[in-house]
Amino acid sequence: MTTFLTLRSTSTFLLACCLSTGGAFAQTSQDFGADWTSMFDSSGTISPSGYVELVGGAPPVLGTTTSMQLIAPGFQFGFIAVSPIATTGSTVHIGVDPLELYIDPFLTLGTYALPMPGGQAQLDLPLPPDPNLAGLELAFQGLVIDQQGNLAAANLLAGNFGVVPGGPVFFNFQFGGNSGISIDAGEYWEKNNNRQTVIRNATAGPKDYTLCIEKQASRGVLEIRNGAGVVIATIAGHETSTSVSITVPAGGTIHFFNSGNAKINNLKWSVKVD
Repeated sequence: MTTFLTLRSTSTFLLACCLSTGGAFAQTSQDFGADWTSMFDSSGTISPSGYVELVGGAPPVLGTTTSMQLIAPGFQFGFIAVSPIATTGSTVHIGVDPLELYIDPFLTLGTYALPMPGGQAQLDLPLPPDPNLAGLELAFQGLVIDQQGNLAAANLLAGNFGVVPGGPVFFNFQFGGNSGISIDAGEYWEKNNNRQTVIRNATAGPKDYTLCIEKQASRGVLEIRNGAGVVIATIAGHETSTSVSITVPAGGTIHFFNSGNAKINNLKWSVKVD
Protein backbone atom coordinates (compact mmCIF):
# COMPACT_ATOMS: atom_id res chain seq x y z
CA MET A 1 0.00 0.00 0.00
CA THR A 2 1.34 3.43 -0.92
CA THR A 3 1.55 5.90 1.94
CA PHE A 4 1.84 9.64 1.38
CA LEU A 5 2.98 12.16 3.94
CA THR A 6 0.41 14.94 3.71
CA LEU A 7 1.23 18.50 4.73
CA ARG A 8 -1.62 20.99 5.05
CA SER A 9 -0.28 24.46 4.42
CA THR A 10 -1.88 27.77 5.13
CA SER A 11 -2.92 29.78 2.11
CA THR A 12 -0.51 32.59 3.06
CA PHE A 13 1.58 32.37 -0.10
CA LEU A 14 -1.43 32.36 -2.40
CA LEU A 15 -3.25 35.13 -0.57
CA ALA A 16 -0.14 37.29 -0.61
CA CYS A 17 0.53 36.92 -4.33
CA CYS A 18 -3.11 36.97 -5.40
CA LEU A 19 -4.37 39.88 -3.37
CA SER A 20 -1.38 42.14 -3.95
CA THR A 21 -0.41 41.26 -7.52
CA GLY A 22 -3.07 38.86 -8.79
CA GLY A 23 -4.06 41.16 -11.63
CA ALA A 24 -0.54 41.03 -13.01
CA PHE A 25 -0.57 37.25 -13.28
CA ALA A 26 -4.21 36.59 -14.15
CA GLN A 27 -5.23 35.90 -17.72
CA THR A 28 -8.66 37.18 -18.60
CA SER A 29 -11.96 37.35 -16.75
CA GLN A 30 -13.28 34.67 -19.11
CA ASP A 31 -10.71 32.04 -18.05
CA PHE A 32 -12.75 30.34 -15.33
CA GLY A 33 -11.41 26.79 -15.66
CA ALA A 34 -9.21 25.17 -13.01
CA ASP A 35 -6.67 22.58 -14.10
CA TRP A 36 -3.14 21.23 -13.79
CA THR A 37 -0.80 20.51 -16.71
CA SER A 38 2.52 18.65 -16.54
CA MET A 39 5.27 19.81 -18.89
CA PHE A 40 8.92 18.94 -19.58
CA ASP A 41 11.10 16.33 -17.85
CA SER A 42 12.89 15.60 -14.61
CA SER A 43 16.66 16.08 -14.40
CA GLY A 44 19.67 15.57 -12.14
CA THR A 45 20.94 12.44 -10.46
CA ILE A 46 17.94 10.15 -10.53
CA SER A 47 17.80 6.83 -8.69
CA PRO A 48 17.45 3.49 -10.50
CA SER A 49 13.66 3.97 -10.36
CA GLY A 50 14.27 6.42 -13.21
CA TYR A 51 11.84 9.23 -12.46
CA VAL A 52 11.01 12.21 -10.29
CA GLU A 53 7.52 13.56 -10.83
CA LEU A 54 5.32 16.38 -9.56
CA VAL A 55 1.66 15.60 -10.22
CA GLY A 56 -1.42 17.74 -9.66
CA GLY A 57 -4.29 16.37 -7.62
CA ALA A 58 -7.77 17.87 -7.35
CA PRO A 59 -8.34 20.78 -9.76
CA PRO A 60 -7.30 24.12 -8.18
CA VAL A 61 -10.82 25.48 -7.75
CA LEU A 62 -10.93 28.65 -5.67
CA GLY A 63 -12.53 28.08 -2.27
CA THR A 64 -11.47 24.42 -2.12
CA THR A 65 -8.32 22.57 -1.11
CA THR A 66 -6.17 21.42 -3.98
CA SER A 67 -3.12 19.17 -3.76
CA MET A 68 -0.04 17.93 -5.54
CA GLN A 69 2.14 14.86 -5.09
CA LEU A 70 5.92 14.74 -5.31
CA ILE A 71 6.97 11.20 -6.26
CA ALA A 72 10.66 10.31 -6.20
CA PRO A 73 11.52 6.72 -5.20
CA GLY A 74 14.87 6.54 -3.44
CA PHE A 75 14.80 10.15 -2.20
CA GLN A 76 14.11 11.13 1.41
CA PHE A 77 13.50 14.87 1.35
CA GLY A 78 12.03 17.37 -1.07
CA PHE A 79 10.99 20.95 -1.72
CA ILE A 80 8.22 22.41 -3.86
CA ALA A 81 8.67 25.99 -5.05
CA VAL A 82 6.06 28.21 -6.71
CA SER A 83 6.59 31.13 -9.09
CA PRO A 84 4.48 33.28 -11.42
CA ILE A 85 7.09 32.63 -14.14
CA ALA A 86 7.51 29.39 -16.12
CA THR A 87 10.25 28.76 -18.69
CA THR A 88 11.60 26.00 -20.93
CA GLY A 89 14.41 25.50 -18.44
CA SER A 90 17.64 27.02 -17.18
CA THR A 91 20.51 24.59 -16.65
CA VAL A 92 22.26 24.82 -13.28
CA HIS A 93 25.20 22.70 -12.17
CA ILE A 94 24.64 21.63 -8.58
CA GLY A 95 25.81 18.17 -7.64
CA VAL A 96 26.88 15.46 -10.07
CA ASP A 97 24.40 16.00 -12.90
CA PRO A 98 22.90 19.25 -14.23
CA LEU A 99 19.42 20.33 -13.14
CA GLU A 100 16.78 22.05 -15.25
CA LEU A 101 14.88 24.80 -13.45
CA TYR A 102 11.55 25.57 -15.14
CA ILE A 103 10.53 28.32 -12.72
CA ASP A 104 12.27 31.62 -12.07
CA PRO A 105 14.43 31.01 -8.96
CA PHE A 106 14.69 34.76 -8.38
CA LEU A 107 10.91 35.27 -8.34
CA THR A 108 9.47 32.59 -6.08
CA LEU A 109 6.33 33.14 -4.04
CA GLY A 110 6.91 30.33 -1.57
CA THR A 111 8.86 27.12 -0.95
CA TYR A 112 7.59 24.09 0.95
CA ALA A 113 9.88 21.56 2.67
CA LEU A 114 8.56 17.99 2.47
CA PRO A 115 9.90 14.92 4.30
CA MET A 116 9.38 12.00 1.90
CA PRO A 117 9.04 8.65 3.69
CA GLY A 118 8.86 6.00 0.99
CA GLY A 119 9.95 8.55 -1.58
CA GLN A 120 6.57 10.28 -1.77
CA ALA A 121 4.83 13.28 -0.24
CA GLN A 122 1.60 15.21 -0.76
CA LEU A 123 1.13 18.94 -0.32
CA ASP A 124 -2.38 20.27 0.37
CA LEU A 125 -3.10 23.92 -0.47
CA PRO A 126 -6.31 25.61 0.75
CA LEU A 127 -7.30 28.25 -1.80
CA PRO A 128 -9.08 31.54 -1.05
CA PRO A 129 -12.76 31.70 -2.17
CA ASP A 130 -12.33 34.80 -4.31
CA PRO A 131 -13.78 34.44 -7.85
CA ASN A 132 -11.95 37.60 -8.90
CA LEU A 133 -8.78 35.52 -8.86
CA ALA A 134 -10.05 33.20 -11.62
CA GLY A 135 -7.41 32.94 -14.32
CA LEU A 136 -4.42 33.24 -12.01
CA GLU A 137 -1.69 30.88 -13.20
CA LEU A 138 1.30 29.69 -11.20
CA ALA A 139 4.24 27.40 -11.90
CA PHE A 140 5.41 24.69 -9.47
CA GLN A 141 8.54 22.54 -9.45
CA GLY A 142 9.93 19.99 -7.02
CA LEU A 143 13.54 19.43 -5.95
CA VAL A 144 14.56 16.24 -4.09
CA ILE A 145 17.65 15.01 -2.26
CA ASP A 146 18.71 11.56 -1.03
CA GLN A 147 20.91 10.42 1.86
CA GLN A 148 24.03 10.56 -0.33
CA GLY A 149 23.36 14.18 -1.23
CA ASN A 150 22.25 13.46 -4.78
CA LEU A 151 19.92 16.09 -6.21
CA ALA A 152 17.17 15.84 -8.80
CA ALA A 153 14.51 18.21 -10.10
CA ALA A 154 10.96 17.31 -11.13
CA ASN A 155 8.98 18.39 -14.17
CA LEU A 156 7.10 21.68 -14.40
CA LEU A 157 3.55 21.63 -13.03
CA ALA A 158 1.48 24.54 -14.32
CA GLY A 159 -1.71 25.42 -12.47
CA ASN A 160 -4.57 27.64 -13.58
CA PHE A 161 -6.80 28.65 -10.67
CA GLY A 162 -10.49 29.00 -11.49
CA VAL A 163 -14.06 28.54 -10.30
CA VAL A 164 -15.00 25.39 -12.24
CA PRO A 165 -12.94 22.19 -12.55
CA GLY A 166 -11.41 21.38 -15.92
CA GLY A 167 -10.95 23.31 -19.14
CA PRO A 168 -10.87 25.27 -21.19
CA VAL A 169 -7.77 26.79 -19.67
CA PHE A 170 -5.49 29.24 -21.47
CA PHE A 171 -1.95 29.39 -20.07
CA ASN A 172 -0.29 32.75 -20.67
CA PHE A 173 3.19 31.34 -20.12
CA GLN A 174 5.19 32.15 -23.26
CA PHE A 175 7.56 29.22 -23.62
CA GLY A 176 10.74 30.06 -25.45
CA GLY A 177 10.91 33.55 -23.98
CA ASN A 178 11.94 36.51 -26.11
CA SER A 179 14.38 34.70 -28.38
CA GLY A 180 12.69 31.29 -28.64
CA ILE A 181 14.43 27.92 -28.89
CA SER A 182 16.29 26.34 -31.81
CA ILE A 183 16.13 22.78 -33.15
CA ASP A 184 18.78 21.44 -35.55
CA ALA A 185 17.77 19.66 -38.75
CA GLY A 186 16.95 16.00 -38.18
CA GLU A 187 16.89 16.41 -34.39
CA TYR A 188 14.46 16.48 -31.48
CA TRP A 189 14.34 19.42 -29.11
CA GLU A 190 16.79 18.25 -26.47
CA LYS A 191 18.04 19.15 -23.02
CA ASN A 192 21.40 17.72 -21.88
CA ASN A 193 21.39 15.36 -24.89
CA ASN A 194 18.00 13.92 -23.95
CA ARG A 195 14.79 14.29 -25.94
CA GLN A 196 12.66 16.82 -24.12
CA THR A 197 8.96 16.36 -23.39
CA VAL A 198 6.74 19.30 -24.32
CA ILE A 199 3.57 18.07 -22.56
CA ARG A 200 2.88 14.98 -20.48
CA ASN A 201 -0.72 13.92 -19.87
CA ALA A 202 -0.49 12.84 -16.23
CA THR A 203 -4.26 12.25 -15.92
CA ALA A 204 -6.21 8.98 -16.09
CA GLY A 205 -7.87 9.73 -19.45
CA PRO A 206 -7.22 11.37 -22.82
CA LYS A 207 -6.86 15.12 -22.90
CA ASP A 208 -7.07 17.76 -25.63
CA TYR A 209 -4.40 20.43 -25.99
CA THR A 210 -3.87 23.33 -28.37
CA LEU A 211 -0.36 24.65 -29.02
CA CYS A 212 -0.18 28.25 -30.25
CA ILE A 213 3.15 28.32 -32.09
CA GLU A 214 5.37 31.05 -33.47
CA LYS A 215 8.69 30.56 -35.25
CA GLN A 216 10.99 32.01 -37.83
CA ALA A 217 10.40 30.96 -41.44
CA SER A 218 13.02 28.48 -42.65
CA ARG A 219 13.41 25.19 -44.46
CA GLY A 220 13.05 23.44 -41.14
CA VAL A 221 9.83 21.44 -40.77
CA LEU A 222 8.41 21.22 -37.25
CA GLU A 223 6.80 17.90 -36.43
CA ILE A 224 4.84 17.24 -33.26
CA ARG A 225 5.43 13.61 -32.35
CA ASN A 226 4.15 11.31 -29.62
CA GLY A 227 6.40 9.30 -27.32
CA ALA A 228 6.67 6.49 -29.86
CA GLY A 229 7.89 8.90 -32.54
CA VAL A 230 4.65 8.91 -34.52
CA VAL A 231 3.95 12.23 -36.24
CA ILE A 232 0.75 13.87 -34.94
CA ALA A 233 0.98 17.21 -36.71
CA THR A 234 3.34 18.99 -39.12
CA ILE A 235 4.08 22.71 -39.43
CA ALA A 236 5.69 23.72 -42.69
CA GLY A 237 8.85 25.78 -42.80
CA HIS A 238 7.15 28.87 -44.24
CA GLU A 239 4.54 28.99 -41.48
CA THR A 240 5.43 31.51 -38.79
CA SER A 241 2.29 31.52 -36.64
CA THR A 242 -0.27 28.76 -36.24
CA SER A 243 -2.34 26.73 -33.77
CA VAL A 244 -2.33 22.94 -33.57
CA SER A 245 -4.92 20.91 -31.64
CA ILE A 246 -3.99 17.40 -30.51
CA THR A 247 -5.35 14.67 -28.24
CA VAL A 248 -2.87 13.02 -25.88
CA PRO A 249 -3.82 9.68 -24.27
CA ALA A 250 -3.42 9.06 -20.55
CA GLY A 251 0.28 8.87 -19.74
CA GLY A 252 1.20 10.06 -23.23
CA THR A 253 3.79 12.65 -24.18
CA ILE A 254 4.43 14.95 -27.12
CA HIS A 255 7.76 16.17 -28.50
CA PHE A 256 9.16 18.59 -31.11
CA PHE A 257 11.16 17.21 -34.05
CA ASN A 258 12.72 19.03 -37.00
CA SER A 259 12.34 16.86 -40.12
CA GLY A 260 13.55 19.59 -42.49
CA ASN A 261 17.02 20.31 -43.82
CA ALA A 262 17.66 23.56 -41.92
CA LYS A 263 17.59 24.72 -38.31
CA ILE A 264 14.34 25.95 -36.79
CA ASN A 265 14.90 29.22 -34.91
CA ASN A 266 12.89 31.46 -32.58
CA LEU A 267 10.37 28.74 -31.74
CA LYS A 268 7.90 29.92 -29.08
CA TRP A 269 4.60 28.52 -27.90
CA SER A 270 1.77 28.74 -25.39
CA VAL A 271 -0.68 26.05 -24.30
CA LYS A 272 -4.45 25.76 -24.09
CA VAL A 273 -6.09 22.80 -22.34
CA ASP A 274 -9.60 21.92 -23.50
